[in-house]
Amino acid sequence: MKEIIGGKNFTAEQTRKIEEIARETGLLRETAELLFSRGLTGAESVKEFLTPDKRRLHDPFLLSGMQAAAERIYEAREAGEPVLIFGDYDADGISAASILYKAFTEYGLETYAVVPERENGYGLNTDIVAKYAEEVYMGLVVTVDCGISDAEKVEFIKEELGVDVIVTDHHEIPETLPDCIVINPKLAGQAYPFDGLCGAGVAFKLASALLGERAEKYIDIAALATVADSMSLTGENRTIVHEGLKKLRAAPRSAYKRLLAAAGSKEITAQTLAFTLAPRINAAGRMGDAASALRLFLTEDESEIFDLSVKLNAYNIERQAECDKLYKLAKEKINEEGAYGNVIMLKGDDWRTGFIGIVAARLVEEYARPVIMFAGANGFYKGSARSLPDVNIFEAISACKDLLMEFGGHSQAAGVAVSKENFDAFYKAVDAYLGEHCPPEAFIPKVQVDGWCEEPLSMRFAEELDLLEPCGVGNRRPLFAARAGALDAAPLKEGSPHVSFSLPACEMLYFGGAKSLEFLNLPIEKYVVFEPSVSVFNKQKRLRGIVREMLFGYTAGAELEGEIFSRQLASLSAKESEYAAVDTAGAIALAEESLKTRYGTAFIVSDPANEEKFPCLAGVQRCLFRPSEGNLSNVVVIGGGEALEGFRRVIYMDKPPRAVACGRETYVNTELSGRGLFSGVSVDRDAFKEIFVLLRSLSGKKFTKAVDFYRENRVQCNQRQFLFALEVFGELGIFVCRNGVLSQDVSVKSELKNSAVYRRAERVLGDD
Repeated sequence: MKEIIGGKNFTAEQTRKIEEIARETGLLRETAELLFSRGLTGAESVKEFLTPDKRRLHDPFLLSGMQAAAERIYEAREAGEPVLIFGDYDADGISAASILYKAFTEYGLETYAVVPERENGYGLNTDIVAKYAEEVYMGLVVTVDCGISDAEKVEFIKEELGVDVIVTDHHEIPETLPDCIVINPKLAGQAYPFDGLCGAGVAFKLASALLGERAEKYIDIAALATVADSMSLTGENRTIVHEGLKKLRAAPRSAYKRLLAAAGSKEITAQTLAFTLAPRINAAGRMGDAASALRLFLTEDESEIFDLSVKLNAYNIERQAECDKLYKLAKEKINEEGAYGNVIMLKGDDWRTGFIGIVAARLVEEYARPVIMFAGANGFYKGSARSLPDVNIFEAISACKDLLMEFGGHSQAAGVAVSKENFDAFYKAVDAYLGEHCPPEAFIPKVQVDGWCEEPLSMRFAEELDLLEPCGVGNRRPLFAARAGALDAAPLKEGSPHVSFSLPACEMLYFGGAKSLEFLNLPIEKYVVFEPSVSVFNKQKRLRGIVREMLFGYTAGAELEGEIFSRQLASLSAKESEYAAVDTAGAIALAEESLKTRYGTAFIVSDPANEEKFPCLAGVQRCLFRPSEGNLSNVVVIGGGEALEGFRRVIYMDKPPRAVACGRETYVNTELSGRGLFSGVSVDRDAFKEIFVLLRSLSGKKFTKAVDFYRENRVQCNQRQFLFALEVFGELGIFVCRNGVLSQDVSVKSELKNSAVYRRAERVLGDD
C-alpha cells in the first residue's frame, strides 16, 4: 500500500508564529498552518507568496554573462550581422526560441531561428549551424535551452565556421564549460537570487535585458514553458506563471487560442498549460516535426496559425495512440518476461524514441520501480529512464558507465545508450546497484498530504486554498487524508462509473470509483486522499472533496467472515490450478526464500485464523482478496487469490477450498487446512429446506449481494449456511436476482447434487 506522508505537529514557538501569520494576513489558522508547513514561516513571506507581482522580477543583469551578451548582441545589430537562434525540440526549447526570435526582431536584428528534430539528437548540431552559416552568413549563434554541455561543438563553430556563440541554458553545469559567453542561473558565484528558471525563462531574462519592460509581452510564452518543463512554481517562476496566465486570460495570442479551440478547452489555468497546450507542442517534436511547432509561434498569418494548430492537435492524438500502443507492448513484455527485480528494463527494436520516456513514466507509476525503456538505433539501444522520488536512477546508471556508450540526466530521468552486447550485463549491474544502495522503503510509493482531516471543512478554508494558485510542481494543490471504515458509497446515477459518499470532512466525489464499489462498502480500513473543491451551480456554492487516492488496508475481524466465505464459495465453481503440494515446513521455507527479493510472490492465507502461524510474513503488506497495488511487490492476500496474474510465485500457506490462483509457480500447503469457515456448514437436505422456506418468504426483496441481503433482512439463521444455500439455489436457477430483487422460479425443479458448488463443498467437508 502507498504510504501517506505529511501533516505536522507544531512546537509552542511554531504555533505562536502560525497565529501571528493568521493575525497579520487575515487568513484562517488552518491556512496559515498549511503555508507554514510549506516553508512560509513569516507574515511577509506569506503575503509575497500570495500576491505575485511582476515588480518582483529580478534584474536580468544579475545573471553572469548577461552584460557581455547584451553588448555582443548590440554589436551585431550595429554591424548588421544576422543572428541564428538554436533551440531544442521540446516545448521549453521551442518557447525559448520564439521569445528570442520576437525580441531580437523587435530589437532590430536580422534573426533566424531553428530547432533540430529528435533524429538530429539533443543539443547543438554543427551540421545545421554550418548550413545556416553558409546560407545567411550570420556572425552570431545564440543557443536556448541547450549548449551548456557542448563545449567541443561551440569550439568547432567558433574556429571552423568563424561564428561567435552565446549559450543560454538552464541545465546542470558540466565539468567543462563552453569557451564563450554563457548565461545559466545555475552557474556558481553569481548574484542572481534564483536558479530554477527554465530555458524560456532564461530567454525571457535576455529579452528583458535588451528591451526592458517591453519584453513583458512575452511572459506568457515563458509561463507556458515553465509549466511544460516541470519547473518548480516557486520563487520567480511563480511570478512568471502568475503574470503569464493573467496575460493569457486577458489577451491570448492566436497560437494559444487556436490550440485551445482545437483541444476543445476554454478555461486557462496552470493545468491548462500542463495538460492541454504543452502536450500538443511536445507532440510535434515527438512526431519528428518540431519545426511546425516553432512556426506556429513565429508566424503572424492567421490562416497558417489555424492550419498548424490543427496539425499539432492531430499530432497529439497520434502521439496518444502511439503511446497507448507502446504501453500495451510493454505490458505484454512484462507479462511474458516477468518484472521481479529492482529495475524494469524493456527493449524493442522497432520502438520509437519519442514515446519511450512517456511510457516509462507511466510504468513507474504502476510498478513503483525505476523503468528504462530502449528503442533500437543503428546497432545499439537508446534508452529513456524514469524513477521514483527516493531512487536516484542517474547514480545507478553512472555506477555502470563502463558498460555504456553515453548517458546523461538527473536523479529522476536520464537518457542512456548501450550496445546490444552489453544490454543484459547493464540490467544486472543496475539491479544489483539498486538492491545494495536503496533501502526497501525507497521503493514504497508515497502520497504527500497537507494534513489529516477528521472534522468538517469550512467553505472559507476551501476558498482560501485557491490563493495558492498557480499550482504545480513545487507548489502542488493541497491534499488531505481521512480515515474511513465501511462507506455508504453509491454511483452518481445508474450505470455511472463515478461514485459519491460522505465523510465528516465533506461529501466526496470519486471519479472512476464504481470499479471499487464493493471494497468501498466493506468494513475494512481505508485512507481517503482528497482535494477540496468549491463549485458554483445556480449561484449556489458547493464544497466537495475530489478523491485522488483510495488506499485499502486490512484488519481481520468477524464481520468479514461472510465476505470471505462468499468468495470461497464462488471459487468452488472455478477451474482448479495445477500446483505443487508442500507441507507447512516447506511452505515456510519457500516463503523465507521468496522474501529475499522484494517482488514477485503472493502469499495466500485462506483462513484468517491461520495468519498468526506464519511470523515470517509479519512485515509483508496485507490485502483482502487481491493486491491493492499492481506493482507485483510481495503481498499477503487474505481469504482469496484474485488478480494475481504476473506473479512469479503463488504460495497457499494453508489449503484452500479450491486453489484457483496461479503464478508461474504455484504451491499449496496441503498439511494445514484453510477451510475453517466451512466448519458448521451442512450439506444436509433438511438444512437446505429450512433456507428454502426462508428465501421464499424473502422473494421480492431488494437484492444486490448475498452478504448484504443477509444483513439487511436480519436473517435469523447461520450466516454461512444461508450463503451456501443461496449460492447453490442460484446456480440451480431456483432463486435468481431479476431487476435488483430476489425472485423464485417456481418452474425449476432440481436435485442439490446437480449443483457443482454443492458437490465440491461436499468434497471439501468430507476431506476435512
